[in-house]
Amino acid sequence: MRRTGLTADVLRAWEKRYHAVNPHRSDGGQRLYSDDDVDRLGLLQRVTGLGRNIGQVAKLRSDELRRLLLQDESALEGPPVPDDDRAADRVYTEAMELVEAFDGPRLEKLLRRGALQLGVGVLVERTIVPLMRDMGARWLRGESTPAHEHLASSVVQRVVHWMSAILARTADAPRINLATTEGERRELGIQIVAAVAAAEAWQVIYLGSDLPTDSIIQATRQTKAQVLALSYASADGVRNAREPLRMIRESVSPAVAVVAGGAGAEEMRRELAVLGISVMPDIGDLRAFLHSFR
Repeated sequence: MRRTGLTADVLRAWEKRYHAVNPHRSDGGQRLYSDDDVDRLGLLQRVTGLGRNIGQVAKLRSDELRRLLLQDESALEGPPVPDDDRAADRVYTEAMELVEAFDGPRLEKLLRRGALQLGVGVLVERTIVPLMRDMGARWLRGESTPAHEHLASSVVQRVVHWMSAILARTADAPRINLATTEGERRELGIQIVAAVAAAEAWQVIYLGSDLPTDSIIQATRQTKAQVLALSYASADGVRNAREPLRMIRESVSPAVAVVAGGAGAEEMRRELAVLGISVMPDIGDLRAFLHSFR
């Protein structure tokens, strides 16, 4: 439809599968779109063009779509992210400068712009993960303060949550459960995985952190997830979770892939392999795994 910028195939798919609009029919069976239908389709085209999934927004009212559009477009305020091979590196450099300046609002806008213009997977792999890794290293070397690391973490958590919401998938997408075992309270790792998995068209079921073993097992069975992803910030976290991990691997279906990430998982790769748990060394490996698993 020329007035909305949508192709006929996309328009039919949105109507048939997502019931985005319900046009009247002429006596000859031709679709008749009202001005409200055209306005609504235009809003949906703009919202999905900024990264939202049609399954997430198709049932929203037009006024809700307008508010959502304003929210997403506000993330694009300011200069655009350069569109070249070094764009993600430049975002990283600017992000580090903003952390050092304690400028949380500008940091959040920068990362949101990066997600919309570079894509979630690239932003996470090339900017967010290196930023958080290097902030921790700078803290240990005395080059930054705990306040810098905490500010970066809080902003990244908000951005990751926002990215996951934008990319929410429909119920027929493959399912991945995300959790940390009891005693493992740091959840930024699985929050980042949530955004990456959503970008790879998986339905994310976020169970949370510091969960009892039986809760993880029960949820994985009930949701019929194809993948269970865990995260460990330190090797001690893996050592303390040996028995829970053994129980999880033995209790869920062999068809469920149990994977672990984080610095702790990488350090304990061999021990985890013995338990039947695969380690994802970095976000690139995770993205490749999720893509191939589909």
